[in-house]
Amino acid sequence: MKAYKLLLKLRLASLVSAIVGKTAKKKVSHITTALFAFLILFLVATMVMMFASVYILLCPALIESDNGWFTLASAFILALMLSFFGSIFSTKAQLFDARDTELLLSMPIPPMAILASRMTVLLLINLFFSSIVMLPASFVYFYYAGFSVGSLISCLIGIICSAILSLSVSAIFGWIIELIASRTPHKSIITVILFLGFFMLYMYVCMQLQELLNQLILVVDQLSEAASAIKPLYMLGLAGENGSILYALPLLGISILIFAIFCVVISKTFIMLSTTKRGVAKKSYDSSEIKASGVFKTLLHKEITRFFGSTTYLLNAGMGAIMQIILGIMMIGGGNIALEEIQIAELRDLLPAFAICIPCFIGSMVEITAPSVSLEGSSLWILRSLPLRASDILRAKLALHALVACPSTLFCAIAACIGLGISAPIIPFAIIIPTVFAVLTGEIGLIMNLRFPRFDWLSEAQPVKQGASVGLTMLLGMLSTMVLMIACIAGCIYKIAIPVFLLVTVIVSVIGLVLYKYICTKGAERFNRF
Repeated sequence: MKAYKLLLKLRLASLVSAIVGKTAKKKVSHITTALFAFLILFLVATMVMMFASVYILLCPALIESDNGWFTLASAFILALMLSFFGSIFSTKAQLFDARDTELLLSMPIPPMAILASRMTVLLLINLFFSSIVMLPASFVYFYYAGFSVGSLISCLIGIICSAILSLSVSAIFGWIIELIASRTPHKSIITVILFLGFFMLYMYVCMQLQELLNQLILVVDQLSEAASAIKPLYMLGLAGENGSILYALPLLGISILIFAIFCVVISKTFIMLSTTKRGVAKKSYDSSEIKASGVFKTLLHKEITRFFGSTTYLLNAGMGAIMQIILGIMMIGGGNIALEEIQIAELRDLLPAFAICIPCFIGSMVEITAPSVSLEGSSLWILRSLPLRASDILRAKLALHALVACPSTLFCAIAACIGLGISAPIIPFAIIIPTVFAVLTGEIGLIMNLRFPRFDWLSEAQPVKQGASVGLTMLLGMLSTMVLMIACIAGCIYKIAIPVFLLVTVIVSVIGLVLYKYICTKGAERFNRF
């Protein structure tokens, strides 16, 4: 029990430190901590308001049709889905891909304590996701139907059941993904394909949300009748409607039973799953001539191998590039239709600004360099021990960002020009500005990571998803895009678009050159001090 408490404390401290960018060697100021706390609260408030607005539309229709119980039942289903999609890859990384597993197993620490500490942290994350959905839905229901203590307790039981079930299901799916991916030579490909499938489904639901809500209101009776066939779910809804806690106990018992079975199975196979290395490609010896490569080419190959070999790094840092490609395809396929819908002449005059700023905005989410220095981790000493210039190491990281971000940005920019019908004099600026901006984003990310590195991570998800440099890079990128949009819109409004676009191109290019010079000089000096 003592080992479990210590491991749990360390994992929670590591999670908090990763969010605010705190390391063992570097303290974080109170201002930085307050800034990150504000950003987190803002995101949570946004999601809470989104789900509350959904149930503000649904709740009156449900109560009017005597299906008030479906409020809590549908919120439970949404919470289960959000928790599952929000934690499946984190669960896989924490349970099966954590870097410190073998080190902890080599110590006199019970394996169950290691597993239990990780499961507890994941359970807390799932409780957070479930609460974001079910609490707003319940309070909206209380506003329309009245408050009771029993209904509130039933809601809390639903949150617990949702978190337990989503953790069990996501862990099972994570285990399946790990099993399939570990038996392929390129294990990240399977994970990326599965993630993209989930992401496309999510994007479709978001784009069709209003239409789905309208259809949901029309067929609410049929949905309620179908959901009532699932007795535990129906009884949870009745518990929320009538305030009778006993109705919620069957679902709680089923959830605990499923979770207990899962814990027994995972505890029996934890050591095997965490330490077995499968899927390693077997290569036969080839006595062909070995060709030497230059220093920069070798470093770039190392960065490319790491990026495409890490699912966490690829999906999170490269998501912006994937979104640019998806948006580009949508612009080519449906841009003309959207263009026909714009009847206001003033809005048509702003299309050149949109064609420039949209690829820049999405490109600001490509953050390959933001965690690249931190990902060296405990192997940083290897680079430091080799006769390499720090500027070459940093330039290789920046080159990887350019190789990934520039092609996707070019495609998105060209597609925007085609879909929005941009005139020929504007097209060069609509292509050059987003491309230069993509390189500028990579330089900002590299500088931020040199300023806020984190080498004491246990999982790649910490520097990639929770690092301070990543959040600051995205924030600065979006702020820069806003300034760019204001300038471009002003140029379109005052009929001086081309001079403004030319000035923006010069300014962005000069800033990029200055930052590149800084990286090769001051940035290299800072890297040498790590």
